[in-house]
Amino acid sequence: GAGKSSSAESTDVNHRPTPHYNNALAESLHLQSTTNLISDTISNTFFGSNAVATPTTAFHETLLLIKIWALQRGLLRGHDSFTTSTIALILVYLYRTKTIGKRMGSVQAFTTFMKFWSEADWLGEDTATTSAAASSGSTPLSSAAQLLARKMKRKAAFVIPADGKNES
Repeated sequence: GAGKSSSAESTDVNHRPTPHYNNALAESLHLQSTTNLISDTISNTFFGSNAVATPTTAFHETLLLIKIWALQRGLLRGHDSFTTSTIALILVYLYRTKTIGKRMGSVQAFTTFMKFWSEADWLGEDTATTSAAASSGSTPLSSAAQLLARKMKRKAAFVIPADGKNES
């Protein structure tokens, strides 16, 4: 009797999902959904809803320009760096929010991407409030209160809208 229960326990242990397996599944699903989102956006933006995307669109040219820019600065190599997917998702966001129009050329789209990239408050730090408080010579209490207020303020997230809908 005891031998059967130990073999049953070892069988259960071998078939339990592991964090590594769960992570691999999540990565696979993420990659598939990201690829579908990018492909759908390119197809609908440039070719209509039933067409297949070709690698000659302004989207692809802009993506290539951004990748070259990032490679020259070492931003596509390493652990905490860009990936082609993250750059493409930012472009999808800009196309779907109509920040980049479908008639824009790749250089105009690249310029729009850089403007968006430089003006976004990626860390939620609100640098204008920080610099204004530093220049006004505020007391430590008011600066601590300002810091607490900034930490409590809800951080903005960029949400990719549904295809054909504007963010507003």
